[in-house]
Amino acid sequence: MFRKTIFIILASIILLSPLQSKATSGSFFYGETCPHCHTVLKYFSENQIAERYNIILREVWADRNNASIFIKDMEAAGQSLGDNLSVPILILDGKVLSGDKPIISFFEQEHKLGNWPQISSDQTQPSSAQNIQVAKHTHTFWGFFPKLSLAALASAANPCAFAVLIILLISIMAAGNRRRILGAGFAFALAVFISYLAMGFGLYSTFATFESTKTITNIAGALALILGLFNLKDAIWYGKGGFKMEVPMAWRGRMRIVLAKITSIPGAFIVGLLISLFLLPCTSGPYIVILGLLSTEATVTCATQCLVAYNIIFVLPMIIVTLAIYFGLDLKKAEQIRTKNLRTLHFIIGLLLIAIAAWTFLG
Repeated sequence: MFRKTIFIILASIILLSPLQSKATSGSFFYGETCPHCHTVLKYFSENQIAERYNIILREVWADRNNASIFIKDMEAAGQSLGDNLSVPILILDGKVLSGDKPIISFFEQEHKLGNWPQISSDQTQPSSAQNIQVAKHTHTFWGFFPKLSLAALASAANPCAFAVLIILLISIMAAGNRRRILGAGFAFALAVFISYLAMGFGLYSTFATFESTKTITNIAGALALILGLFNLKDAIWYGKGGFKMEVPMAWRGRMRIVLAKITSIPGAFIVGLLISLFLLPCTSGPYIVILGLLSTEATVTCATQCLVAYNIIFVLPMIIVTLAIYFGLDLKKAEQIRTKNLRTLHFIIGLLLIAIAAWTFLG
């Protein structure tokens, strides 16, 4: 009986030893374009380190979810990163290793000591190993750019922005200085750019705190669809239903009073900051949609690039209109063109927003 018991114990140790070796687990955090990270990834691939140690590979520069996991894991290990996602970093059974050389040296030392876990024959190919999880990358800047540009064009095409700019330039023209129109138009566009960029960062940070990314994505898609349908409504039945997708009528009188007092370039910049609030109801819809998507699919770096690009596209028509007026386009004619094409502009905006909604829901 005693011999039988000893035999069972020894057999159990032998059989379970591979499982015990495989009990180690961790995450390797890397950046898509980080050369030091790729040095480690190459070493992992050549020596099947991820399979041996049950390591999950997580890209953090293009994947917001992985970035969030990175920060939480580092804090759990007693290290705070904030937004400084410095990589490569390996967290293995609570131990933190930073940098390509320390990480590779650790495994080289493990190998010399004979501590490398064995892997079975069906794990010879990393792509088929069940214990490897390479996180799917979410959008990089260029991957996100098509949606971003559609939304920015939808905002830029909104007749509200053109109306405000033309009223402002009429006031500047009344002061009798055509050259001042160029500076005032650029100052106004710069102010709107700065205001919307600041608001974008604030909303992105707020949305990014929500845990349920799928809910935010669905809300963003639904908002794009609703706004798109409302704009199509204005394209077909302009002003019907008791509202327009433009600056509320109650605000227009005050806005004209403010704009009529501006006769200088600094004044145009200041009014641009203030008028941004008036523009919000009719131009912020596509922006909020994109911010919602960015909060679920982009890191801080990617989101910053996207917000800058979005707002450049948004103010670009303001700059083009300013240049056209400076080089001879009559202000009254410009206003007539805007008024004549209101329905067409709403139709274009509606189609762009519905395209974004379809793109979002269809993944």
